[in-house]
Amino acid sequence: TLYDAIADAYNDGSASEDDAEDMTAVAAAVVALQYFQDGNETFAQATKLDPSRVETQMEWARLFLEKYDPGHAEECLRDALKANPNHAEARYLMAKVRMTQGFNFVAATEELEKALATNPNLAEAHAFAATLDVRDRLWEKAHERLDRALAIDPTNPYALSVRAATYYIADDRRNYEKTLSALRQRDRRYVGH
Repeated sequence: TLYDAIADAYNDGSASEDDAEDMTAVAAAVVALQYFQDGNETFAQATKLDPSRVETQMEWARLFLEKYDPGHAEECLRDALKANPNHAEARYLMAKVRMTQGFNFVAATEELEKALATNPNLAEAHAFAATLDVRDRLWEKAHERLDRALAIDPTNPYALSVRAATYYIADDRRNYEKTLSALRQRDRRYVGH
């Protein structure tokens, strides 16, 4: 796979240990291969090489969020936003951190508003905003946000999974199964669900 090829490039010396971009690619590849500790260590190495590289901070934050470590994710995102205060995806991920750390709806909503003001076509931000609406039982608003997310990217796995969840909660079995089927076609992680 591509990830194996990138890891091999690191192991055979083709990827430079002195280049933050190369180390970020290696870190992302080993994380995709599910070597999370190696990925974490390689992100740390890449960050030492270039602490202001937004792409490195973003990928590292994603790893921390995936592994339920919002505190470290927040540190990465703060560094990314220091380098680029208008980075829409960093704002979206910071909204997720705000909810994960203490269900701070106000702070999460503010981050999402900033993200969408910068990039109104960030499907994941619309889908995440829909999850906040679901928590408030604002079903129509949630579906409008999901419509927007899926108009931007009809195969977005996150938006599809949120949409499936809303149908499941509403006991709409037909639309739940239809959406889940679309999700399974797009993302193999959902095949067994």
